[in-house]
Amino acid sequence: AYRSNILIMNVVRYKQHEEFLIKHLNIESVKKLLKNIKPELGVLTHFGRTMLSAKPWVVAEELSKELNIKVIAASDGFTLNYNDYL
Repeated sequence: AYRSNILIMNVVRYKQHEEFLIKHLNIESVKKLLKNIKPELGVLTHFGRTMLSAKPWVVAEELSKELNIKVIAASDGFTLNYNDYL
């Protein structure tokens, strides 16, 4: 896998729904990406309704604890200053 210090992911869905033909990034896929790429910082953004219902900031905190990788959830108007998060 490609190595990167920061991984920004458009996480539209919390879980993948098999009935939809279009596949969007979901939390299980995010976990796989983070485990393989091992960035210093993961940023979740571009949330769909199911992600918003799951509270992205809570999901990011849970991922951080589970994977031992700093993960944050972006919000409207979010600006990333790399040094603020590491």
